[in-house]
Amino acid sequence: MTTIFEASVTTPLARRYMTQLAKHWSHRFAVESDAVSARIPFSGTSCCIMQASEDRLGIVVEAEDAETSEQLTGVVADHLNRFAFKDPLTITWSRRP
Repeated sequence: MTTIFEASVTTPLARRYMTQLAKHWSHRFAVESDAVSARIPFSGTSCCIMQASEDRLGIVVEAEDAETSEQLTGVVADHLNRFAFKDPLTITWSRRP
């Protein structure tokens, strides 16, 4: 059963971080992105979807099971905070029922 976690991060640099993360993983995954959204397929059964606005980055992580979803939320948060090292992001994940 698919497990989904989501987070909404307040930052004026949402588009920048989303774009950086999409470019970072584009050498490894078939990333789809534009100016306001990105989809990173980690596998055939897991992905990260991001939506950026002027002050908020919405993130959804989907995977085939809870353990994989939790691992991916950590990986996504770690990478985003590497890009935001000057002003670390507060990323609070919630699991969709």
